[in-house]
Amino acid sequence: MHTDRRDHRPQGTRRHPSAGRTWTRTGVGEPATVPLLRRAFVHWLDGRGVAAGGCERAELVVSELVSNAVEAAPGHTLRVDGTDDGQAVVVTVTNRSDGDRCPPPPDQWTGRAPDARRGRGLAIVRALADEVTVARPDRTSVAVTTRLVLERR
Repeated sequence: MHTDRRDHRPQGTRRHPSAGRTWTRTGVGEPATVPLLRRAFVHWLDGRGVAAGGCERAELVVSELVSNAVEAAPGHTLRVDGTDDGQAVVVTVTNRSDGDRCPPPPDQWTGRAPDARRGRGLAIVRALADEVTVARPDRTSVAVTTRLVLERR
């Protein structure tokens, strides 16, 4: 959980060239990736002038989505993209797995009971985000896109 001191990126995440209003990181589908990507995303939001409450809401959304991606595709690369248009932040988490572990199409997903020990991540995301879209860009990928209208400082 070290930080690259040159640009304050959590170690283990790779920076992609981007403009200030966009943010992209990739990581490996393993539990240690979740806090790394979550912290890096919140750092970006803070730099964009998002208020503390908005950062906390977005932090939970990204944490749930990255956790889901790690669980769905352990050991495989996942990607988090953020775009800030000044009114809302759009976040997309995409994971790719081998054909054996690919989840069923989103229209076949079922909700879990509220008291279930796991399986509530997407329901939490839907409660926190202003918009949520789930897509399967191809047979082995899932991309969840959320739109969050966040308060600014």
